[in-house]
Amino acid sequence: MIVVPTTRLPDAQLALQAALAAGALLSAAAITGAFLWQPALALLPLATLIAGLLLINAQFRTAFLVFGGMAALQSSQELDAIKVAYFLGVGFAGAGALFNVWQLRSTASARLLRPLILLSLVAGGLLALTAIVSLDRGTSATAWLRDVAPYGLFAVIPVFALDVHSSSSRRKLVAALVIAGLLASAFHSAYWLDRRQLAQLPFEGIGLPSAGLRSAIYVYAVSAALLGGRGRIGWTLVAALALALTWITGNRGGSIMLPGITVLIGLFAMKRKWNVARPTMRMSSIAVAALGLTAIFMLALNWFGGYDTDRLLGRFESVATVSADPSSDGSYRERSGQTSAAWDTFSSSPVLGAGPGHVFDWLDYKGDPISSINIDTGLAIPAKFGIAGVIVLLGLLFAYLALLRNAGAASGPTIAHVALVAFFVLAIMELPFSTPLEDKGFSFGLLLLLALSLPIAAGAGGAGPTAAPGGPTA
Repeated sequence: MIVVPTTRLPDAQLALQAALAAGALLSAAAITGAFLWQPALALLPLATLIAGLLLINAQFRTAFLVFGGMAALQSSQELDAIKVAYFLGVGFAGAGALFNVWQLRSTASARLLRPLILLSLVAGGLLALTAIVSLDRGTSATAWLRDVAPYGLFAVIPVFALDVHSSSSRRKLVAALVIAGLLASAFHSAYWLDRRQLAQLPFEGIGLPSAGLRSAIYVYAVSAALLGGRGRIGWTLVAALALALTWITGNRGGSIMLPGITVLIGLFAMKRKWNVARPTMRMSSIAVAALGLTAIFMLALNWFGGYDTDRLLGRFESVATVSADPSSDGSYRERSGQTSAAWDTFSSSPVLGAGPGHVFDWLDYKGDPISSINIDTGLAIPAKFGIAGVIVLLGLLFAYLALLRNAGAASGPTIAHVALVAFFVLAIMELPFSTPLEDKGFSFGLLLLLALSLPIAAGAGGAGPTAAPGGPTA
């Protein structure tokens, strides 16, 4: 008779396994019953799981914030259920990030970020104060919340950057930046191709059309292509792709500013490497590749749904006309009206502004009256937040620049440092034409660039891709 040896589990383990099995059966029964009785209740277990992951996992928090935001924040112009669910998730993510950052308070990265985090708390307090200002002026709570949301995202970015930096490798952060940046570039192009009637696409509104995220991947790719050693060809193609996706939309501002920032990064590369020929050749490679991709996109769009090349050329040809006589351009006239409306609002409430959610009135390029809470001018910030908001924003900008200076003091500026400076330069260049902070993707791009700019933390999963010897790291 053969005796098979057995191992008896401790009573505690048996009880735990029994409890887990019973819990699984009860959960399955509850989900089934909820689905049959009230289908919406079946989402509660999934929501509970997501909330738990947001509290305990930094990488999941960042993925939810960035990619969840790209999916949720383009759904409509109203505060719908999808956006409410997203902002609830951001609340859970913020709680988990704050707990993690508190545990990291003695690390080198936390010490570098401390002034920035403190100023972000001041910004958060000012945003909370604007609720009183807005409601006192008759703005609805929904309008205030919808308008203040992107500024709130901007304020909490330092906390989320330190949070994900502490638990993710640079390789993963770079991959997230590439994926998010190129997706946003494609969504941005699809939106403007349709709005300017340049092409008819079979899809629309599938993701957040963010110029800010496009700028983030562009400046990082250009910095890596001009300053890095390894992967130069790949980064050249990424930069060219983002630039080509901008050119095909007829975006005159972006089509001028993106090459302009390329030249600035190229001049920095020449100074750093004491070499003119190599950065010049690399900049030329980006331009040639972008031209080639632009031609391919135009042919493909023309083949699939028709592409109005004449309208595109007309937009670029108008640059000379606008330079000579700005008032002849419809976009200029409309932005001029928005700027005047913002200045009048600021003049009436200079200290705290009119608050987020304030409705501006102006005339469009046809002379028709328009009312909206969003205007394409940098004066939207003082109009909504007054002198107090401008002071806090300038403080945050100087804190970011001080962080970059201190972070690069030991080893010199890295690719991420150069990219982040270029990112802010682009944002400042865009102020006459828009308010970058109101683009939710701006904060997402800032989050990933800032996390990449912090010193490598022990146990963070490795350094990720670096440049060749003698070149800056990622």
